[in-house]
Amino acid sequence: MKKYIAVLKQFNDFQGKASREEFIHFALVHFAILGVFFLLDFAVGHPFFNKVIDTVSGLFVIATMLPCIALLVRRFNSIKQSSQEVSGD
Repeated sequence: MKKYIAVLKQFNDFQGKASREEFIHFALVHFAILGVFFLLDFAVGHPFFNKVIDTVSGLFVIATMLPCIALLVRRFNSIKQSSQEVSGD
C-alpha cells in the first residue's frame, strides 16, 4: 500500500521514469479497490446506499485520474528510453 500512496503523491511528475513493478503494483491495487466498490454496489440492496457507493466510487475515480495519467506517462517515458538504449539512438 505504501507504493500505491507513493504513486498518488507523484501526481504532477510527468518527466520521470516508472518501473514495470511500480506500474503493475499500482494497477493491481487500483483495480482491487475498484472491484471492492463494484462488489459493494451489487451486495447492498438499499437504493440510498447504492447511490452513496456510486458517488464515492465516482469521486475515487476522478481523484485518481491525474495520478494514473502521470504514471502512464512516466511508464511510457521509461519504455521509450529503454528502447532507445537498445537501438543505440
